[in-house]
Amino acid sequence: MIIGHSGTFPLDDETSDDDVALESFLDLLDRDIAARPQVPLPISKELFDRIEDLVGGMVVDPDEPIEGDVGL
Repeated sequence: MIIGHSGTFPLDDETSDDDVALESFLDLLDRDIAARPQVPLPISKELFDRIEDLVGGMVVDPDEPIEGDVGL
């Protein structure tokens, strides 16, 4: 379970090192946003439109395996 500034979010029953790393990162992000709410700014319409032009038609399956080497 992740408890943050904006609520509580359950995690899957299975936990792994990735979940611990994600939970730590989200906690850091939550504390930073709470301490400095003026920092996360919305993106401009122009940037949104550019992103949409680049990836708007892509179909993504989050359950599909990633091909090739992946470094995190």
